[in-house]
Amino acid sequence: MVVVFFLFVKEFLHDEKIAFFSTLLLIVFPHHFYFSMVYTESTFMFFLIACFYSLLRNKKELFIISSMLLVLTRINGIFMLIPLALFINRNDNQKWFKISNYYIFIPMIFAFFGYMFFLKTTLGDFMAFKVVAEKNWGGHLQLPFQTYIDCITKNGADLFLRYNAIYSLVFLLLSFVFLFKKQYSFFALCIIGILIPLLEGSTISQPRFISILFPYSILFGSMISKMRYPNAIIALLFLLQLITFGFWNLSLPLSF
Repeated sequence: MVVVFFLFVKEFLHDEKIAFFSTLLLIVFPHHFYFSMVYTESTFMFFLIACFYSLLRNKKELFIISSMLLVLTRINGIFMLIPLALFINRNDNQKWFKISNYYIFIPMIFAFFGYMFFLKTTLGDFMAFKVVAEKNWGGHLQLPFQTYIDCITKNGADLFLRYNAIYSLVFLLLSFVFLFKKQYSFFALCIIGILIPLLEGSTISQPRFISILFPYSILFGSMISKMRYPNAIIALLFLLQLITFGFWNLSLPLSF
């Protein structure tokens, strides 16, 4: 995942220095210890980056394989279809109505419905993943901004969920930088990646979900590569990662 990310940023921006610092940030950023845990983060992001990289290199076969495995790694991978479609048309708005540009998404869609059929035949419910979220994590459908309000303003709100809400809200606001830069695919990726989990009515695991939103690493990497003492910032971020990892070791909700 780290290698493919470096190659993608290097080719996308044509700047090896920014690619290096972006990759370094991806590794040391607080909460990014999830990439070395027994979670799906590194696998999901590997296939996600591979999708973007294959579109950048016009490797259709690689994209088809990566996009199918993306959906099979996490069911919400189907929502990545939107930022990927935007990425295809990043340089030419005239291509929007050319159907031939989008046939490569067909296998990805088939993988999605194939997995749902698998859930139906094995667990008896097309939406088994939603049932699990509701029963095990108390999820319930509600608007994302209502989730923010519940977790930040209510007197009885859990301290860790409140932290997750503020952390998430900061990154949500930061995503508009990509909109102003006209990087619409990155903007869509970040907005979808943050808001979709909030539909479950809780901010639990928000730092983990945000860790796969690689445009932030590129943004921060671009900034740090121009600073006078980037190594000091890298060291500070790594220290903060060790602190968040400490919460995980103590089984505290901050890092779930």
